Amino acid sequence: MPPRKPRKNTPSEGQARYMKYMGLAMQLFVSFAIVLFIGKKIDAYLNNEKLYITMVLLLITFVGIMYRIMKDLQ
Repeated sequence: MPPRKPRKNTPSEGQARYMKYMGLAMQLFVSFAIVLFIGKKIDAYLNNEKLYITMVLLLITFVGIMYRIMKDLQ
């Protein structure tokens, strides 16, 4: 029996795209979780009834991540 050629461990093009977008989704989720935690702490410290700081930080984070995604896609 002839020896087998070693398999390459490189992902296919479809898998690479999938992994790229999974990474982006994970980054978005983790960023939102961190900003939500920090924003709630700041709002609690400032005794805000509504979560104004949290909303502003989430919006800034969302815009920043969308900008980065658009820049990566070009």
